[in-house]
Amino acid sequence: MGPDRIFVEPMKATPAYVPPAMQVSTMAPLISGIGSAASTLATVDWSNTFGGGGGGGSTGNTGGYGSGAEAPKSTIPRNIYGGN
Repeated sequence: MGPDRIFVEPMKATPAYVPPAMQVSTMAPLISGIGSAASTLATVDWSNTFGGGGGGGSTGNTGGYGSGAEAPKSTIPRNIYGGN
């Protein structure tokens, strides 16, 4: 019916034993962070950054109102102390 099982006595634990510290790579999180930052920067629309520009064939951002459409007017007064 198969080989006989052999049981051994468990080893005694030494109270003063402290396992060595786990070694962790410091480069892996650093490289991961740089990759994440690069991914985020790749999704930025740089054509409208720092006052516009972009140059070339940039059509700009219409703000979601389509070409020729006007953005809705604000009802918030410009001067918080009264008046418009």
